[in-house]
Order: sequence, then C-alpha cells, then structure tokens
Amino acid sequence: MGTKPKPQEQRYWRLVAERKGAQDARMLEFRWLLEELRVSFFAQELRTPQPVSIKRLEKAWGS
Repeated sequence: MGTKPKPQEQRYWRLVAERKGAQDARMLEFRWLLEELRVSFFAQELRTPQPVSIKRLEKAWGS
C-alpha cells in the first residue's frame, strides 16, 4: 500500500509555522495533495481526482 505522509506533513507544517501562517498558492496545492494522499490510503473507495503518491508529493515539494 505505501507509507503514510507523515514526514511530508511535518515539513509542510514547519514551513507554515516559519511563515507565521501565511500560505501561498503552491503551499495550498501541496496541502491538498497531502489530503488526497490520506484519502488514497484510508478511503480508497472515494478515489482522488488525480493520481497522488509520496513520489508526487516529493516532486511537488521540490518545485
């Protein structure tokens, strides 16, 4: 099945804290990818609008 997005989630919330809560469009997109990944792990029957994986999160973070 895969691993949970814990490290990616922690990295995201660290950045939010550093920015004192200010988020830009890329951060919000990353946040939604995190949520979609969570859905893909725990509620597969709901399906996600786009394919999502830990690799895709890493790629999104790098951009």
